[in-house]
Amino acid sequence: MGPPISEDKTKRARTAILWLSGCAGCEAAILSLGRSLIQLYQGLLMDAFFLVEDRLPFSSQDTHYDYLLFTGAVATEGQLALVEEGRRRSKRIIALGTCATHGGIPAMANRLGLGEVAKEINPSTKRSGSVLPKFLPDVLALDEVVTVDLLVPGCPPSPKELKGLLKAMGHMGPRPTGGKSVCDHCPMERQGRFETKILRRLLPGSYPPSATLGNRCLLEEGFLCLGPVTLAGCGADGPPLCLKAHVPCRGCYGPVPGCHNQLLGMATILSTHGVSLEGLLDPGGLNRFIGAHGIYTR
Repeated sequence: MGPPISEDKTKRARTAILWLSGCAGCEAAILSLGRSLIQLYQGLLMDAFFLVEDRLPFSSQDTHYDYLLFTGAVATEGQLALVEEGRRRSKRIIALGTCATHGGIPAMANRLGLGEVAKEINPSTKRSGSVLPKFLPDVLALDEVVTVDLLVPGCPPSPKELKGLLKAMGHMGPRPTGGKSVCDHCPMERQGRFETKILRRLLPGSYPPSATLGNRCLLEEGFLCLGPVTLAGCGADGPPLCLKAHVPCRGCYGPVPGCHNQLLGMATILSTHGVSLEGLLDPGGLNRFIGAHGIYTR
């Protein structure tokens, strides 16, 4: 880890946002801040930002950063080298988005192994003449590779979180993190008992949404909702976004503190109420956003 951040408030924090294996949704979310992003930029010296400017980081040997933000998971040897070089060149590293903090959707490849995934991809790349990068044995979260100073999950993080993060960086200061679950922010009514012992799928017409929030808890109605084991944040201080649309939480912010495995956490909660995961087509998919850190074993 590099030296501590300077407390000089007049200095613009030299920053770069670097993209690894992901969908670029976090970058798009930052751009969606619109005019407020221009104001937030005033406190930052942005050296590289995928989707905004075509400039490579580490352009010279003396290039060092106050902050490096990495989005996406680490899946290739080239990305591994980039992250390790970034650690040497920066004072603080931030893992931005669930792919960077927990592996995200790319880390679902760990269920098979990247070698098996590459076999599936190779036929199409040979036809097109493309060359695959050298994959690592597993898709990794950023903190499995280097020391990370701040984890900011979300698929993508909420606009309020992004604003707070960029503002704090512009003032060269730390950013506090929370630890509440989606359920702590959900306005739906919980009665502490399940209406059914059999989980059911949420299909069109199976749950009539009302004009306002405040209906019965979807989990207690028998719809699999990962709210109890998922970190809050998608709706900032308001209702969680999926629940706002009367759709069960899928767990994209990753697990709450103390819950390493969302699948096991949900299995424990359900079994307490006499409900099992039996009948689910893909129980392992409950960990779809957190496939790094050895969650999937082969």
